[in-house]
Amino acid sequence: MAVANIDMKRLLNSSLFSKDIEAVEKRLTEMALEAPSMVAGPLRILVSAPGKRVRPSLVILCGHLGQYDRERHILAGAAVEAIHLATLIHDDIIDGAETRRGVPTLNTSLGPDIAVFAGDYVLMRALKWLAPVLEPRDFQYVGDILSDLCTGEILQHELRYDVDTAESRYLEIVAQKTSSLFSLSCWLGARLARLGPGEIDSLIRYGKALGIAFQIADDVMDLASTQESAGKPVLHDIRQGTYSLPVIYALRRDNTGELLNLLRQGGHDEGAIRIAVSRIVTLGGIDYAREVARKFSEEAIDAVKGLPGGLVKDLLEGLAMSAYSREA
Repeated sequence: MAVANIDMKRLLNSSLFSKDIEAVEKRLTEMALEAPSMVAGPLRILVSAPGKRVRPSLVILCGHLGQYDRERHILAGAAVEAIHLATLIHDDIIDGAETRRGVPTLNTSLGPDIAVFAGDYVLMRALKWLAPVLEPRDFQYVGDILSDLCTGEILQHELRYDVDTAESRYLEIVAQKTSSLFSLSCWLGARLARLGPGEIDSLIRYGKALGIAFQIADDVMDLASTQESAGKPVLHDIRQGTYSLPVIYALRRDNTGELLNLLRQGGHDEGAIRIAVSRIVTLGGIDYAREVARKFSEEAIDAVKGLPGGLVKDLLEGLAMSAYSREA
């Protein structure tokens, strides 16, 4: 049976989710307004910037497979989005990024020192939201996920400018830094809905595969999209020496050494970067990465094939199909 793509905007505007996503947004806004005064304004602007909200959507989606508890699921959805936001705030400091989602980063508005504290504040609020909805023993899993997330970010930074990075290493890092939070979102939704161990395991596997597909698509957009279509600055990773799957594949296929030389000239040489991207396209790096992303999307769909049929399962499958083909 064919699976239809589900656009995130269409999903969030559906009657099943729109009010609960609005409630998540309200929690995030309250968090910003309750922050210390020098942080509250810039944080409020960042929170209000349009985002996909895919992680809280996964919490809510998975919750509707069982005993949905609106208040607890909304808190959990706000928590995973806050964790994600905290990682973005810290990423922007490391990268020296000036904008995020079309608005100034906290690094720009507040400077790196206060931005670090603001990111820590957002993370602590996430944990505060999780405290009343989880059992004490559940925090072991949450801690493992946060540890994986941080480890992935550290490993990615460690491998900057490493032209010998293997595809398997890249996928390992993506699984840690990106799909771990997708898995946590699915686990939270399922755990709070009192699903059985088998169903929870299926949704964790779904989240992991979906997160990898989502990140590969992000990496493709960084190379193949314009800033306008992507909604954020492009060519960022390659300038910073973070070589994603299209680059890794193209390097493996480049027998002339031209791409390697261009990457060594990169950084602030805009001309070399543009030529390098063209070479990556010619060598099939973009097409290959899209195909790998498609396979992970199919893996996500396969993970939930044993779940009961219905609207929620259809949405999970459609979201997986849209993850690898999205353009923003």
